[in-house]
Amino acid sequence: TLADSKIQTLWLRVERVVRMGEMPPAKKKPLTTEQRALVQGWFRDNYILRNGAEHIGATPLRRLSRYELINTLEDLLHVSLKRPYVFSPEFPALLDSTLESVLPPDVPGESGFFNDADQLASGKLPVLRLTQAYDYALQSFVQSAEARERVFGFVNEPKELSQARAGEILQRFTLRAFRGYRNEANEQLVQQAYLAKRRESPPVESLLHAMKTALVSPAFLYRMEQARDSEIPYAVSGEELAVRLSYFLWGSMPDEELFRLAKRGELDDAEVLLGQVQRMLQSPKRIALSENFAGQWLGFRDLWHNRAFYRNEAWNRGVYDELLFFFDELVKSDRSV
Repeated sequence: TLADSKIQTLWLRVERVVRMGEMPPAKKKPLTTEQRALVQGWFRDNYILRNGAEHIGATPLRRLSRYELINTLEDLLHVSLKRPYVFSPEFPALLDSTLESVLPPDVPGESGFFNDADQLASGKLPVLRLTQAYDYALQSFVQSAEARERVFGFVNEPKELSQARAGEILQRFTLRAFRGYRNEANEQLVQQAYLAKRRESPPVESLLHAMKTALVSPAFLYRMEQARDSEIPYAVSGEELAVRLSYFLWGSMPDEELFRLAKRGELDDAEVLLGQVQRMLQSPKRIALSENFAGQWLGFRDLWHNRAFYRNEAWNRGVYDELLFFFDELVKSDRSV
């Protein structure tokens, strides 16, 4: 039947080669425009549409992959958690960061990618490893004066911190941690965690406890979106669009500009959206497209993560860097892939 996975895979290939003009072969009589349209129309009617109308497929919750989680913690806490990306002939290896050593590696799904939603949703959540990772990240945060200033609004711990001021700090933090997703129960849980800890601990320690509570929330670990009771495509909110865009291009959470435009509803404007894509592709954070997307798509991440491709550290690092930065240049210069 047409619903059989093998038949679906076959027709996906047929549609692609017909659309790209790769079939029939060059020595055979080519399809006419009408014949090509007939094949593509049949494919659309049977595999794209449902009962003659566009529809949305299954939309499982997307849990952050290990790569996305580490990037998000860096941007959320304004700290560096990865090893510096430097090359030395004496020490060329790409070593795992502390968090990469603590957090278990992701397993690729049927798509072949590590951020496969179905695979991440079916896997067991490594709760103990996550709490260890958060402890390390928050320790790095509290040791950074700049990070404390940006999140708390102060560097040195005050003798007293009013409940209202603490509430404002945590509200601002959870709004960023949950990437615009609003859930009153989650926010109250974070505030209550602070108040309970504050009875016996100083302000900063209590704030850190509340921040960790936010980080173990599903609203942080998953890319939450408002559920709609609809079988046909619908427009996502500005904040949901900002999150989708940032995790695609940067492998991390939206920055302040994206959040601001999303809150104003301006990302719905095609020119504004195009301008943001162009801005994001000029940011150094676009390297995520090379590291996380191209590295899996083209397979060159296997130079470090699969011993079958291992030759020696200097050789592997050299080939990896060439491929990484070549693809990055294609993205930055808007060249064809």
